[in-house]
Amino acid sequence: SSFIMGHVNWRRYESVPTRAFMRGSVIVSDLLIFFPSALAYMRFVAPRPAARRRAWAGALLTLSALPPLLLVDHGHFQYNGVSLGLSLWAMLFALRGQPLRCSVAFSLALNFKQMCLYLSPAFFCYLLAGSLRQESALKRLRALLALSFTVVISFGVVWAPLLVEPRAALAALTRIFPTSRHIYEDKVANVWCTLALLPPLKLKSMLSISSLLRLTLCCTATALLPPCALLLGWPSRRGFLLCAFSCSLAFFLLSFQVHEKHILLPLLPAALLAHLHPALFAWFSAAASFSMFPLLARDGLRVPYVVLQMAQLALGAAMPSPPLPPLARWARAASLFGGCALHCAEAALSPPARYPDVHAVAFSAYACGHFVLAYVCSVSYQWRTRRSELGTSLAVPPSEEGALSLKLE
Repeated sequence: SSFIMGHVNWRRYESVPTRAFMRGSVIVSDLLIFFPSALAYMRFVAPRPAARRRAWAGALLTLSALPPLLLVDHGHFQYNGVSLGLSLWAMLFALRGQPLRCSVAFSLALNFKQMCLYLSPAFFCYLLAGSLRQESALKRLRALLALSFTVVISFGVVWAPLLVEPRAALAALTRIFPTSRHIYEDKVANVWCTLALLPPLKLKSMLSISSLLRLTLCCTATALLPPCALLLGWPSRRGFLLCAFSCSLAFFLLSFQVHEKHILLPLLPAALLAHLHPALFAWFSAAASFSMFPLLARDGLRVPYVVLQMAQLALGAAMPSPPLPPLARWARAASLFGGCALHCAEAALSPPARYPDVHAVAFSAYACGHFVLAYVCSVSYQWRTRRSELGTSLAVPPSEEGALSLKLE
């Protein structure tokens, strides 16, 4: 469907039946893949929701109706729900202790959309740590070989039609990894686009593409190192989700050729941790939607954007959350106030002729600051809780094999 609709869009063909098919195909793909994975995850972490029906329903709504995903897939029109749904199935299998099923599901997600590569370091470290903690050397070797064989077979099945014609495979790889493009094309809320606000740091016009590739590779690898090292050293279920969040943010902030919609990748593990602090997750989700506002505004999605922003903040406020420290409360209030101020400025003030993108740049830079802070806080929290998974809301209760307890009081 993505290929067919992309071809239709490239031809500039549009009609009412085509729109209906596009919208319907996204809804069907969500119903078949994303929503079942969200429901399965909630049943896993809270197998007996009867005692806390409202809180359980609120947590399910938070996970299954992510405003940034709804705006991108059903407004801007994408099929991100498929790749995120497959990634969610992979995370669920990993948390259940089913590494082979996890490998198959994540291989499918990665082959459906290469942006799922943002989550791959966390999967690699979690599955590797689990394999290396087997009782004997023979079992460790067997586990590693089983994982390797599963991944190779999964990729082989997907790529078999392309491998028949080497040129087709090479063309696909070139499309997947667009190294001939520049470091960024649109105004995206990452570090490189934000640094370009300062003329001495406008790297896009200072360095060659090959130099920028090496720079982004080194910076991204450096940012991936702390969460991956923590997960390898102290593997845990909560650590796995925190590592997935930090790694995907590291890719978004520092890697080469980032798109606005790639913020959906860190949003997924954040949503799986949302029950720990619903209000905090609503803040991050609002920042994710905010970072895409220039893209959404071009598609005429201002009204849905405002409605969903208000809804997610209201839902986060309505669900019980631990109290934030005073500094964090002030930071959240200042953040929301600043976002509203930028929206008012964008609506009331026309950009100067010399700087037509000033509003888009302001939105991306403001959101970038939030994402850098989120990365630092996530790695810090993973470090502080690296030894303390037992007894937390993502610990395995002795009475329930494979289930993760979910505090909904």
